[in-house]
Amino acid sequence: MPIFKSEEEKQKRKGEKDRRLAEKQAEAARKIEAANQRISERNARYEKEISEIKAAGIAERAKIDADAQAIIDARNTKNKEETAELRQELSEVKAYNRAVINEWKEEVRGIKRDFLDNQRQITQNNRARARGTSVDSPVPSLEETTNLIPDQSSKFAALKELKDLLDSGILTQEEFESEKIKLLDSE
Repeated sequence: MPIFKSEEEKQKRKGEKDRRLAEKQAEAARKIEAANQRISERNARYEKEISEIKAAGIAERAKIDADAQAIIDARNTKNKEETAELRQELSEVKAYNRAVINEWKEEVRGIKRDFLDNQRQITQNNRARARGTSVDSPVPSLEETTNLIPDQSSKFAALKELKDLLDSGILTQEEFESEKIKLLDSE
């Protein structure tokens, strides 16, 4: 099984995640739009009702005003409830987005680990070829690799290699520091 997934497979997985995210966001946008539409229709109905009530006559003015205020209060209460529901849905979409981002970050970490393992294998193979030994032996861990470095020039070369990986963004600063300490502490 290859260490790296094919570009097509990566793009397919990314596309699927993007599609799911877009569907969630589109669904939230549809719900918000539907709620806004309902509110607009209700507002139009209420405005029409208020106009009809006011047109009923001056004698009914106090009753009409009380009815209108009750309608407005009910509408405001309903709007507040719908706003709270929409905020909850938006919060869920944001949580989903954070989960997707964390999933992607974990995949990137896995790819970094795979890349480092691959780099160690390449380094081991190059060293084995230089010594004239077999390149089919198992890949040593990073700790074993640093323990194989007996002299200062080899340590310097390994340290330079770690620095190159840091500069290229493959290693984080913490990973670099950890590996550097292991390397410098080895006998």
